[in-house]
Amino acid sequence: MSMTRSPDRSRSSRILRRALLGVIAAVALAPAAWAVPVTYEFSSGSAVVRGTLEGQTQSIFLGSPTVDIPLVDITAVIDHDATTYGRVDSLNLVGGDFSVVLDSGSTGIDTLNVFSPTITSLSGSDLNAFGQFSLATMVSADVTGTYPGGAPFGPTPIQSAANTGSASGLVFVSGDQIMIQVIGVTVASIDPDQFGIDDPLAPNMEIKMDFTFIGTAATPIPEPAAAVVFAVGLAVVGHRLNRFPEIEDDEELA
Repeated sequence: MSMTRSPDRSRSSRILRRALLGVIAAVALAPAAWAVPVTYEFSSGSAVVRGTLEGQTQSIFLGSPTVDIPLVDITAVIDHDATTYGRVDSLNLVGGDFSVVLDSGSTGIDTLNVFSPTITSLSGSDLNAFGQFSLATMVSADVTGTYPGGAPFGPTPIQSAANTGSASGLVFVSGDQIMIQVIGVTVASIDPDQFGIDDPLAPNMEIKMDFTFIGTAATPIPEPAAAVVFAVGLAVVGHRLNRFPEIEDDEELA
């Protein structure tokens, strides 16, 4: 009597071979998972703004020294393979509109309404072993407000003075998830000339911000571990099918 493999056994062999190829492919994916810079989008976060005069610590805001603002749009691009620990290629933030009452005696302005404040990174920054970075930044916005006595001004587009903004913080990445935290940084220095205050001795207004963002990769990142688990699962299925071969008799011996 001769024996041939049944269709089921042949099929299980093919499954086993494909599973092994899957394991090989998954291992090959591991070093390539971060092959290109990853763009992260943020679905939640918070920002706190505070203002001082250049070189001083006293708040220029009347009432609360800080203002909470909603975050409208945040993106970060991280190149995980650029250096040993990765690199922040860019960071951009658009905040919601907010209003503040200022100390007019020190700023020459009574109220300030800020529309679409935008923080844009001017350069990239390598991450160190602790995930820390430092970026040069620029802040832009449209503002209206009043001078002491009630005279209005604006709308006026403003932009931080050149080379005066910096954002230092921490990046933590786990799979598709990312958290960026920046505490107590000067994001802009605003020249009073931009508000029509013609006083050469008037100090710049410094805008400081604390923020924490939690987001995910815009495009899911390949997960080698998950691919390996899936491939091994196929291999187990193939092995179990092989334990129950069916034997067909092609001919009987006389």
